[in-house]
Amino acid sequence: MRGIERAAALLGRRLEDEDLLVIGATGDVGSGCAWCLRGRVRRLLLAGRNSERLEREAAQLHGDTRSRRRPTWRPCSRGRPRIFRGGMGVLAGGLRSVDGLLERFYCFPVRNAAHGCMIEGAVLAMAGRLEAFSQGRGYISPARVQEMWRLARECGVLVAPLFDGTGVWDEETLS
Repeated sequence: MRGIERAAALLGRRLEDEDLLVIGATGDVGSGCAWCLRGRVRRLLLAGRNSERLEREAAQLHGDTRSRRRPTWRPCSRGRPRIFRGGMGVLAGGLRSVDGLLERFYCFPVRNAAHGCMIEGAVLAMAGRLEAFSQGRGYISPARVQEMWRLARECGVLVAPLFDGTGVWDEETLS
């Protein structure tokens, strides 16, 4: 979520004026993102593999128990979409594996960057909270996202710089 907020700020845009597409909107993280973005963007577009689950998720997000119509996505001709690696954080000391497998598997252009799920595990361990924090679909609520962000900040975790397949975003990349 912080990456989306940062991307909008870097692009000089307000989330309230943007259309946002959540890919994997019926999964654990995707549905959590959709609920956190609900009411914060102009239009929230959902994509998922299972159309029945997608319809249910859309109906719940709209506060209706029945879907009035099948969710659709139409390509937008306004501008070029910005796609970046999301859900990434930077842990000050990094994450290292004894056998080096982690470092070979995750070759990000940002030092000490890791996926949010790995950061979450590290933060929970540092905070002494030995629990399954974001377990299963529907359990990642906006309140739990805020709680994890608070814990992460206390443990020195930062939002990773935004990057895509071409490298790290900077002012020149975005213009």
